[in-house]
Amino acid sequence: MVCMVKGIPLLGLHLSRIARWVKGFRYLIESFLLGRLPPVLCPSTVQRQPEEMSEYFNLRWVNSKIWLIDSPTHNAEISLFQWHLDCPFWASNPPDQFFDLRPRDVINYPKRYPERFQQILTVDTSFPIETMYFESRLVILDGIHRLANLIVNDIPEIKYRIFPREHFALIEQTK
Repeated sequence: MVCMVKGIPLLGLHLSRIARWVKGFRYLIESFLLGRLPPVLCPSTVQRQPEEMSEYFNLRWVNSKIWLIDSPTHNAEISLFQWHLDCPFWASNPPDQFFDLRPRDVINYPKRYPERFQQILTVDTSFPIETMYFESRLVILDGIHRLANLIVNDIPEIKYRIFPREHFALIEQTK
């Protein structure tokens, strides 16, 4: 079917393609009006990340190595870690390594990110999240999906372990 706009045929454009474009455009306008532009379109996103996390995004570690370290498990109110939901830890177009997707966007708009939302729903929350201090802030190294699952399911407490900063060489990814 050829789409017509004011009597002019838009050759090569199917209605489904136009509908997707309109839906995306509507999302951008709505996000702009509500002050929630997607991170990829909002350069200030990087500036909104806590300053003490700048080193975090330059480090590389192996999660399976963290799991092998014996350390005590702690409990805390989930609010201690909720700020992670506003940082773009994920890529909206994996396997691209362009981190432009915030967990809060996936939670708020599950139909836009069905695969990622499914990962949140099916993650095993019996394991504690793995954290490390960056200056005075406790930052998640492994467990963003678990955090998001607990938020979605309204669970007020979270289990976490703290990885000692001085032992980072044990988990560091080598090339």
